[in-house]
Amino acid sequence: PVRWLEELRINVIAPIMVARRFVPHVARSRERRIVAMSSSLGSHAMVRAGSNHAYRSAKAALNMALGVMALELKEQGITVVPVAPGMTRTDMGGPDAPFSAEDSVAHVRRTIAGLRPGDTGRFLSRDSSALPW
Repeated sequence: PVRWLEELRINVIAPIMVARRFVPHVARSRERRIVAMSSSLGSHAMVRAGSNHAYRSAKAALNMALGVMALELKEQGITVVPVAPGMTRTDMGGPDAPFSAEDSVAHVRRTIAGLRPGDTGRFLSRDSSALPW
């Protein structure tokens, strides 16, 4: 239970609270984008095996919260999306993950740079392709 609460605090509550605080600033910005790091493990449609319940449910909750935020902020012209960077060689992804941290960052940055208002509420991969919810 403690690990689950920690995952929810880190992966849902904190990013949503930060995003909410920044809405007035984002609304006045040129880019008008709110992006959070998600994971394909948070996709209901992509469940292939069972493990890591706490992390997966936290990312699914983040995706839902961002989807709601996208609906709320659409009229203000703010684009809100979760982006999944892919399995990356980090402490979590491990040494055999296919993508380096530098590669993942570069791809996610390109995805963010290419966001348009019509993308709001979509769940995107590192290469800008849509992921299933």
